[in-house]
Amino acid sequence: MKKILLVIPSIEGGGAERVMLHLIDYLNAKGYPIRLVLFNDVVHYPESLPVNIEIRNLGKKSRFSFLKLIRGVAREIREYEPQVVLSSLYYANIVSTLASIFTKKKFKLLLWEHNNPKSYLTAEKYSFIKIQLMKFTYKKADVVITVSKVIKKIMEDNFNIPFCRAKAIYNPIPIEIIRERSYEKVEHGFLNDPQNTVLIAVGRFNAQKRYDRLLGAFKLAHAVNNSMRLLILGQGSLEKDLKQLSVNLGLIDLVDFIGFKNNPYAWMKQADIFVLTSDYEGFPMVLLEAMACGIPIVSVDCPTGPDELILSGENGLLVKMTAEAIASGICALAGDKDMRERFVSNGLSTIEHFTYDKIFPEFEKLFSGTEGSEEK
Repeated sequence: MKKILLVIPSIEGGGAERVMLHLIDYLNAKGYPIRLVLFNDVVHYPESLPVNIEIRNLGKKSRFSFLKLIRGVAREIREYEPQVVLSSLYYANIVSTLASIFTKKKFKLLLWEHNNPKSYLTAEKYSFIKIQLMKFTYKKADVVITVSKVIKKIMEDNFNIPFCRAKAIYNPIPIEIIRERSYEKVEHGFLNDPQNTVLIAVGRFNAQKRYDRLLGAFKLAHAVNNSMRLLILGQGSLEKDLKQLSVNLGLIDLVDFIGFKNNPYAWMKQADIFVLTSDYEGFPMVLLEAMACGIPIVSVDCPTGPDELILSGENGLLVKMTAEAIASGICALAGDKDMRERFVSNGLSTIEHFTYDKIFPEFEKLFSGTEGSEEK
């Protein structure tokens, strides 16, 4: 079988990192030789990595490690001599492409784009330079994999990716593992009180996830239904600011920031409504994970992602990206048992389209088949 070199900055608690672990699990079971290259040793799910996988840590120290990382990936390529290099996330994709140039590439280079670059690059410093760098490097890949059809179109229209070298592949989820882990018992005062209606959100505390919007929506919803409580799972740079915002809004006894959890599914299973409030997404795996846990969903209809998973009113509720619309959706769902049951039932049917066996063979086709996409 072809040797696969996988490159990702770290194995933190995000969706892109989780799906990389799922792919490693699948490829390892198939017998592919795998080497995993990390830029640092942040691994939030060590128990999920197969013991026979080679792992290399390039020791990134700061943002000034860019050239060191390029040399490191190039060194791994020369030493390992892979037939396929699959890189995930913007920074790693740039580094891997430049490393491939220095090694006079003799392998298939696949870049895995998990988000909407028009959104996340525009929000960053030096956005013009970063956009130009993406345009220069991504077009050198044999295939750019996107996690939604809308992002595929964005890459083609805005980042010089030829139609024949872009491929949309949805992220899968390990349904049985999620279901099994969701039954683990967790204890929390909000969950222990059967009179509470517990909302839950899961994700990094960064600007994209808009937990400030969530807190504003929760305050409005709680004014209508005072049984509501909110749990937020995650960690990140905005944690201190968000906690202070909850105090400023008078929510200190109604909201709890739980921190990062290796098993968020147990918390999701025991909550009543899952809420997503992001400014943008790529492919929000957390929505599929919520469906697998049997929890009804209220999600903003943000660009790229939720509307490819949710048919509003059938397997979830899509609402406008305002605190008022989110609060209205939460209150409507909390007050309608039939709607909640319909969302749970239809959500369980939805996730059957996102199993390993339906999604990951598409990667194997890219490893050995023709490059590019036949999609229309």
